[in-house]
Amino acid sequence: YMRKLITIFIILSVSENLRSDVSDIYETLRNTTVRVNIWENYDDHDRTVYGRGSGIILNKVNETYFILTNAHVILEEYCYVTYISEYENCDDTFYDDSLTIVINTADSRIEYAVYYEDIIYWQDRDLAVIALDVSAYTEENKPNFKIIDVYGGIVEPLQSVYVSGFPLVSGSYGNYGSLFVDACVINSYVADEEGMRELSTYEIYHSCSVAGGMSGGPLVNKKGKLIGVNGLVGLPYIEEGWFGHSHIDYDDQNFSYSVDIWQLYNGVIFGKPENFNSNSKFYNFLPRLEYDGSEELYDWLKDLVNTSDVNKNVMSQRIDFVFKNNPNR
Repeated sequence: YMRKLITIFIILSVSENLRSDVSDIYETLRNTTVRVNIWENYDDHDRTVYGRGSGIILNKVNETYFILTNAHVILEEYCYVTYISEYENCDDTFYDDSLTIVINTADSRIEYAVYYEDIIYWQDRDLAVIALDVSAYTEENKPNFKIIDVYGGIVEPLQSVYVSGFPLVSGSYGNYGSLFVDACVINSYVADEEGMRELSTYEIYHSCSVAGGMSGGPLVNKKGKLIGVNGLVGLPYIEEGWFGHSHIDYDDQNFSYSVDIWQLYNGVIFGKPENFNSNSKFYNFLPRLEYDGSEELYDWLKDLVNTSDVNKNVMSQRIDFVFKNNPNR
């Protein structure tokens, strides 16, 4: 009888811990995922949403929040993803002045407008960062966004992961779509150059459901730490057959894809000097990482320095600046 009671107690304890872990992950996603709405006629009574994406509260420096998203979310035309095969004949284009980009959350009563001078993006990886300066807002209207933790370890297949965002799906097409979440596993990781080109530098395959509007949302591990940025989903592949018949292969739809967060650190250290310029509004926007637990990312960046044609002293100083409590400094 006593053994039976102990077994029941263990089962209940495990169930309670599982519920607690899932609840913590959901709260992390809810508090760190933002809605990115692109409005038509924003100042008019009959305003409507022209497009929607998602974003991640990446960091806060003084009175400025930094929001990570996809470049294709904040651009009308983003050549690297849209026209990858004709990249040289395309120009990246911001939305015109009749449209307004606005940030809010699942619970927001205040919306925060974003201007193009507040945005930096990468031409060769689908990432962008928005600087949201809230110093001009009154205390009662300032956001209290939560900052996501970044994971500096290696992504491994079959590890459990979670996604969130504001999809354009049935029941959520309104101006303020609901937050959606999902749980899944990592299926694979693309590392070869040909695969990277085909996926526009999206490296992580996973089985979570991601729909339009969730672009720019987070992929987190079971501790709620950011490992990737969602933004690409599998599409049916159409093959033309004899006599005009077509064959549609739906296999690609089994997967969604994320940009590994390591690519953000790569892109900033090797290509975004604003992060290291104290006169820039983007100064120090990249979250600094504890060296312990992020050694793999540190070593990877150091290897890139050693094998690339760059100013090795400058790049090494940037890497050492980003990693706190670094015993190699």
